[in-house]
Amino acid sequence: MNKPWFLRKLRILQFNIEDPYGYMLETIKPKEIVDLAKKLHANTLVIFARDGWGRAFYKSKVYPTHPKARNDFLKEIVEYAKNQDVKVVVMIAHTSNKWLYREHPDWVQRTINGEVIALDSIPVNTSVEDYEWPLACLNSPFKDIILKEVEETLAYNVDALMLDSFRYQPDIGRACYCKYCREQFKKDTGYELPTKQDWNSTEWRKAWEWRYNVVVKRIKEIKKKMKELGYNDIPLIYNNHPAGWGGRTARIVEELRDTLDVVFAECSEVDHEPMGFLIEMVKLTQALSGEKPVWASRNYFHMYRPPTATTPTAIRQGILEIFVAGGSPLVLIFLSSYIQDKRLLDVIAQEFSRIERIEEYMDDVEPLRYVGVVFSSSTRDWYGKDKPEPYTSEVRGFFYANLYSNIPVEFIASPDIRYEELRKYKCIILANTACISDKQVKEIEKYVTNGGGLIATYQTSLYTEKGYERYDFALSNLFGAHYYGLLKVPWSYIQLERDHVITEGIGTKLILWGDMSYEFKDTRTEGDLAYHALTRNVKGEAIARIAQALGEYGYEYTLGKSAPPPGNTLDSPSIIANIVGKGRVVYFTGQLGRMYWRTGLPEYRALIINSIKWASNAKPPITTNAPETVRVIAYKSKDDTRIIIHLLNQTTNQRILLRPTGSSKYKLPGFSENVAMHPPRTIIPVHNIEVAINNVNIDNYVVYEPLTNTKIEYKIRERTLTCTIKELQDYKLIVIEKKK
Repeated sequence: MNKPWFLRKLRILQFNIEDPYGYMLETIKPKEIVDLAKKLHANTLVIFARDGWGRAFYKSKVYPTHPKARNDFLKEIVEYAKNQDVKVVVMIAHTSNKWLYREHPDWVQRTINGEVIALDSIPVNTSVEDYEWPLACLNSPFKDIILKEVEETLAYNVDALMLDSFRYQPDIGRACYCKYCREQFKKDTGYELPTKQDWNSTEWRKAWEWRYNVVVKRIKEIKKKMKELGYNDIPLIYNNHPAGWGGRTARIVEELRDTLDVVFAECSEVDHEPMGFLIEMVKLTQALSGEKPVWASRNYFHMYRPPTATTPTAIRQGILEIFVAGGSPLVLIFLSSYIQDKRLLDVIAQEFSRIERIEEYMDDVEPLRYVGVVFSSSTRDWYGKDKPEPYTSEVRGFFYANLYSNIPVEFIASPDIRYEELRKYKCIILANTACISDKQVKEIEKYVTNGGGLIATYQTSLYTEKGYERYDFALSNLFGAHYYGLLKVPWSYIQLERDHVITEGIGTKLILWGDMSYEFKDTRTEGDLAYHALTRNVKGEAIARIAQALGEYGYEYTLGKSAPPPGNTLDSPSIIANIVGKGRVVYFTGQLGRMYWRTGLPEYRALIINSIKWASNAKPPITTNAPETVRVIAYKSKDDTRIIIHLLNQTTNQRILLRPTGSSKYKLPGFSENVAMHPPRTIIPVHNIEVAINNVNIDNYVVYEPLTNTKIEYKIRERTLTCTIKELQDYKLIVIEKKK
């Protein structure tokens, strides 16, 4: 039985028309957009049902038709696409809606002060006379308009509905206080909607949860409406935008696992994120959604500049990153890009064509699992509160340390902290997973005592799932230590005290902990980064101890930009290795992942990788000598007859990622502007990459590269199959298959 189309790997073109005057819309016909999809080897086309100004591209009874959309724009596209075997997905229900604002000003989101909340913020001291994209409130009668829009667009025989991220945020600076929200909150909870952020207030905590529930409820209403209309087989897709808005929309996906059919991970931040960002976002979205199909985007343009195409290398790398991560690549092209700069169309066609030839190998596969990094929405919200970045940085540091070391790594979402899921991995990482339920604690304990490896850091398990402090680690038996407070210092060190697998190859016995503030405005150092959890009654083996710093800051640079020298070593350990039952645990009292994320220094990555090596007590399923600029990502077929290995070369020119920073009190002129985002331009070939699959059965295999139909020589020794890739340009797919 064939899978539904949306469960297969797809090649997707999203074609956006976002122009208030429509001066470019007159230059294109609906059929041309479908023909473009065919030319690019895309089999799925995503288009707007209406734009952010509230103008429909079809004959609507609830919205005005776009004046420049001749005849029935949507109808022509859908009918022509059916003949061309291209699926049409329409984006509906944008919360940005200028027409609605003009017709019903009270239907839009308002701040505490009554100001209109628009799609994005504007510079300080900039006046706005007319909002371009004001956001409609999901509690206003707009919710009924959404359902009418659903009914109207489904009548066009479209293949799927996609919801853009509903911009309805819980954070006080972006939270809606319109009359509809106030009335609904009072009706639902009995409380007045709080106008003051107070995390110790019942009203504020209820309001925080309630705002998430508003979005969840609206999306469930849409799914229910689709079923009532008889469209049970039409998939509903939601834009996760996993790295946007503090990751708030990611929680929506986590709570809608039983409602959504596909998740769209919009990744517009890719040009100012590290190589591997698209892999990270696909894998994170897969975990949060409960392994739903994930579509992820690579913009046609560089940064946020639609008229200007990015580089061919950036496009190729983006498409391939998404594919090797297990997602379906989506290229977003604006009409302005298509009209003004067509340089990359052939590049997209080449990459989509290449994927078209091998995408069948990614059907019915699952990752070769080894390390699972937990991502906790409750920790981000209740522990991270209005500043989730430190927690997210801790998680990302561990993910990238594994990714860049070519150690198989996946994310584990909070709902999946269950023994049956955890046991799929040799080692799980609780990267300052502060908020954990009692039930999850028992599942983790069962996992470890039955032989699982665990790495945990800082304040992991110190709080309940709702952010209430326990005053001791719930996982203290696994850590081999009890919590009795924080060492709150601007800088610290850890002193390595004994030889151990965890400390192999580091080359120094003293490792700095903490970092300067790069804003250097309100404080010299970065928040709590140098802090350590103080522990007592240690039952495990203390591998290292906390060393204090001599003073608040050093004097090697003016104004305290350097760290002070080390001082006394405390009795309190900084690294504890513990054996519990059949399992092994490594606990770090500081934020190791965040240290690696901020600095990228090898000593922090070595601590991470060595800890995995010891805690897992098992070889990874795949090993390689490839440099950290090559991604080696492997899958196996569910019938265990085939292993699929992606080799993606990200050895590129020297990218420049210089981000804005703040300034000290005494600001001096800079040498140049402190913003530079240079894309990858050139791929540098890598040679003689050895790939080994461990613990294989002694069977006959065939190893080949399907893109070139080339057989690859291999050898098996001590249940390890090894082959060598003599040259890697940008990408290769290697298949290891049992002979029939």
